[in-house]
Amino acid sequence: MQLQKIVKRLAITGLITLSFTSCAQSNQIDSKQFTAQLAKSLSAEHLYKYMFLEAAANETVTYAEHSITFNISPNQARLHSGIRSELSIDYPYQLGQTVSYSFEMKVPDDFQNDKKNRWSLFAQWHDQPNPERGETWQNFPGNSPPVSLFTESQQGVFGIGIDYGGVNREWVPLSKGQWHRFQFRFLWSNKQDGRLTVALNDETRFFFTGANMLNDFQHYLKIGLYRHSKIPTRNQISFKALDIKTIK
Repeated sequence: MQLQKIVKRLAITGLITLSFTSCAQSNQIDSKQFTAQLAKSLSAEHLYKYMFLEAAANETVTYAEHSITFNISPNQARLHSGIRSELSIDYPYQLGQTVSYSFEMKVPDDFQNDKKNRWSLFAQWHDQPNPERGETWQNFPGNSPPVSLFTESQQGVFGIGIDYGGVNREWVPLSKGQWHRFQFRFLWSNKQDGRLTVALNDETRFFFTGANMLNDFQHYLKIGLYRHSKIPTRNQISFKALDIKTIK
């Protein structure tokens, strides 16, 4: 079954969509101070006010001077109904604006891709209720992220894939043990004029067109690890140099 279908099924059962409010109430250990340190290690202090941690501080996520690392273990407890260690950044923008997202990511040499190629996401842009319309998480439908990045091996070669709208998918091989710079330039739209340009290590690799929003309210970025509950391996992934800015 394709990745998008699997993730959609999980989303419908509530494994992806969640409420920032309920998370804050159930995870007081989040600690603003720890999240502020993550922002500093990501060189993203300017984005701290938009951040929310969906990981166990100092357990499934740790920080160094200039990077942060997300970990998932074989018997890790579920968090918000899923196997995850993530940081959310709810950066505000308006429908039709162009926004640039960038970060550097390193997959360690000992990262084990699932033998069955079950889904393992390391970045996703997710929809959420529009409070201006009176929407809440209580009555909001579970949806797959319209744009997601995942690990996948093809013919024994490790790489990363990009899913755009459940219609377009691309894949590129990726070397482990090295930092790679990702840049995403979105023209955000819930109509066919949506655009996404993806650059890897400062080289433009992919260009997608079509709707990239599921409603008319800002979608939030999640980085880290979020994966199929049956994957048995211990894995980690590191990020640094996070930046988000509105272009126009």
